[in-house]
Amino acid sequence: MLAQIGRPAGRDAILQILPGADTDTERTELAQALVQMPNDPRVEPAFLAAYDKLTWDSSDKLLGSLSPRAALAQQSANFYDPALLDWLLKEIDKGDSKKKGGAGTKSGGPDPTTKLVQLEAAFKIMTEDRKQAVADVMVKVKKEAPADYFAMTQGMFDAASSVLTKCKTSASCYASAISEPVPPTPATANFRAIKASWMSVIYGGGANANATRADLVKRVGGVTNAGARIALCEAIDELAPQGDDAAAAALDAIVASDAKSGDKSLIATDNTVAQVALRLRWRNK
Repeated sequence: MLAQIGRPAGRDAILQILPGADTDTERTELAQALVQMPNDPRVEPAFLAAYDKLTWDSSDKLLGSLSPRAALAQQSANFYDPALLDWLLKEIDKGDSKKKGGAGTKSGGPDPTTKLVQLEAAFKIMTEDRKQAVADVMVKVKKEAPADYFAMTQGMFDAASSVLTKCKTSASCYASAISEPVPPTPATANFRAIKASWMSVIYGGGANANATRADLVKRVGGVTNAGARIALCEAIDELAPQGDDAAAAALDAIVASDAKSGDKSLIATDNTVAQVALRLRWRNK
């Protein structure tokens, strides 16, 4: 519930209790909630400290078979911080925990399939000048990952790289890329728009956050691909640490319009759209 509302008071409460969390489930769920909170210099260190307390054999009953460390690596992209790329690449480059380090230790690393999850997070926050560093790690992962899964990961990287090459550090260019039609194939085609949403935050935040957010809100209704729309709404959320009633109203109107249209692909995104609207409305209360 704290994450759904996303207010500073909820963030501060999590920061206070997270160091004392005594189960892997509690530690993981609290750390995951931090990424949905207004940013603060204390948040990333607390998140990484929680990650470090886990092992590759840790479990979270709410995650099923997904490793808590894999879940946190995946969620780390939602800090929209390119500085975390080196940490992600270092974690990916570690050996398989089942082959090195032994059960319950921290000296091992993720299995090949988990590395693909971590790579997806890395793609989201990599900047144009770091593409080669990511590509170098991918060469190693390709040797051990299932070929069909790696092909999907390669498609994500190619889509992310293409928009980085085009837009470099231009937030307005990335915003325009979000509105480009997403072709039905390949399955990873939407990752170009997803990446563009991430870079709109990275290069359009700070002093320009209000203008960038207003631009992105106007684009939501025209983005019909589910993954691209969810990424866009998450970017709007990140750009509004103080909330935004007007943006919330615009998102609510989109949810209502989707319901009337009966378009199942759009309606499937509306839980995220509505949650972001809720956070935007409550943050300034």
